[in-house]
Amino acid sequence: MNFEAKSFDHEKHYPVIANWFEARGLPCPAIANLPHIGCLVESAGKPIAAGFMFQTETPNVVIGNLISDRSADKQTRSNAVDFLILNLGQAAKYMGKKAVLCSSNFEPAKVHFEKLGFEVVEENVTIYRREI
Repeated sequence: MNFEAKSFDHEKHYPVIANWFEARGLPCPAIANLPHIGCLVESAGKPIAAGFMFQTETPNVVIGNLISDRSADKQTRSNAVDFLILNLGQAAKYMGKKAVLCSSNFEPAKVHFEKLGFEVVEENVTIYRREI
């Protein structure tokens, strides 16, 4: 299967991922909370998966808010998510970054990360947030 990675266009693509989050019963991040660097993966012109890269002042980036179209064929969706993760990693490498960090409590995502060579560096973490 051939995939195409496109830069995430917040105005054009946000409604697409908002529908995907809703279909999964998950809260969609507010558009203002998504970083500028994002990727939308398509197959035959149909959006399949999306994700984002959060830059840091370190040699690392964080990828997150990964989501896929639940209505897509399971194998196509799985391959698209792998393509997405690898594409975001290549973009980070091109930017001179040395490592990609990610976190998930979603078992299928963990399978993708481990299959693609990510190593577990921390477990059982609760992430906190406070508006300032």
